Amino acid sequence: MKLDSLLQTDGSEILNIFSKEELSAEHVRANGHLIRLPNKSDIAECTCVVIRKDFLEKHNITQKASSLEELDQILGMIAQSEKDLFLIAPSRLNRSFLNRYYTWFPVGEGGLVIMNYGNTETIEILYETEEYKQMVSMFYQWKQKGWMPDLAFLNDFPSSDLVKNQELIGYFCHYKPGIDTQESMKCGYDMEAWILTEPILISNQTRCSWAISKQSNYPKEAMQLLNFMYSSKEAMNLLNYGIEGKNYQISESGNAVPIPYQEESLYYSSLGWELPNQYLCTPWGGDPSDIWEKTQTFNESAQIPDSIEFAFLGSGYESELSAMENIIEEYAFGLETGNLDPEKYLPEFLEKLQKAGPEKVKNAANEQ
Repeated sequence: MKLDSLLQTDGSEILNIFSKEELSAEHVRANGHLIRLPNKSDIAECTCVVIRKDFLEKHNITQKASSLEELDQILGMIAQSEKDLFLIAPSRLNRSFLNRYYTWFPVGEGGLVIMNYGNTETIEILYETEEYKQMVSMFYQWKQKGWMPDLAFLNDFPSSDLVKNQELIGYFCHYKPGIDTQESMKCGYDMEAWILTEPILISNQTRCSWAISKQSNYPKEAMQLLNFMYSSKEAMNLLNYGIEGKNYQISESGNAVPIPYQEESLYYSSLGWELPNQYLCTPWGGDPSDIWEKTQTFNESAQIPDSIEFAFLGSGYESELSAMENIIEEYAFGLETGNLDPEKYLPEFLEKLQKAGPEKVKNAANEQ
C-alpha cells in the first residue's frame, strides 16, 4: 500500500525518527511512492567468533584473535589440554563457515564476487581465488584435528545449543555491538566476541521493513499502530523481553535482566533487530547503556563498497549459471565445512566448473 499520505496524517512520530533521505531511498519506494518503512537496527555486517570466557580465563588468553590465522593459533593452544570438547563450529551445524565469514562482495550467482570487500575493479569466481583455497584448507585441518563436531552438517540446530550442552567452546556469527550479550543469553555461559573481518554494507537496505497490506480494511488505524510502535519504548520492550516483573526486571544499573531463580519465566526473543525501532529497547544484561549509540556508530563505520549498487543479472547466460550452481552445490558445502579434502576435491571442483563456462560469465559480468 502507498504510505505517503498516511504517513503525513498519522505517522508524525515516524517522520521525526527518519530523515528525508532514509524515506526517499530506492528500497522503500516503488514507482516513486513510499511502500514500506525501514527499521532502526544494525545494518552493517562483519564476522566474529564467540568463545566461552571461562575457557579464555582458564588458559590465560587475553589477546583477541582478529583473523582466521590468529584464531587458528589460539585454538591450537586450547586444544593442547581440552580433549573432551569441540572447539569451533559454524553458526548453525548445517551451515558453511562462509555463511558467516566473507571478505568479498557478492554480485551474482555462480560464485561471482568482488574481493577486498567489494573494492577491487575485477569480478572473480570466489572458488578460483587463493583466499578460498587457504580458508577451506584451514577448515579441513580443523576437522582432521577433531576440533569440529562430528557429522555436524547432518543436524539443523544452532551451535549455541552445543555450547549450552557443554560440548562446544565457540562458533562463528555476525558481529554487532552487544553480540556477546545476545549469544551469552543463548548459550547460558558468558561469551566473548572476537571480530575477524571489517564491517561492510552488503546492501544499502535495512534488513527488515514494515508495511501495510493493500487489502487492509483499516489502513489509517494500521499506520497509527506503526506510529505507536516506532515511538513506544514500552511496546519495544514488551515485544523483545516480555512483561516487566514477570519475564524480566530492571537492574540497579537500569538494564533489563532475567528475574533470579525464575529461568522458566524468561522471555527473550533475540530478534530485536526485526522490530520497528530496536534503539528504544532498554539495554539487556551486561550491555552498555549507550549500546544503541554504539550500534549507530558501527553502522556508520561500515565500508560502502564501490559496487554496492551492482548485481549481475545473468540474462543470456542462464544455462551457464545453472550448470555452475549445480557444480557449486556438489562441492562447496563439503569444502566449507571441512568435510572434503581440498587437496583432492578443490581441483576436481574447479575442473568441472571450468567446463560449465565460468570465463564467459565472468567476462560478461566485468563488461556490465
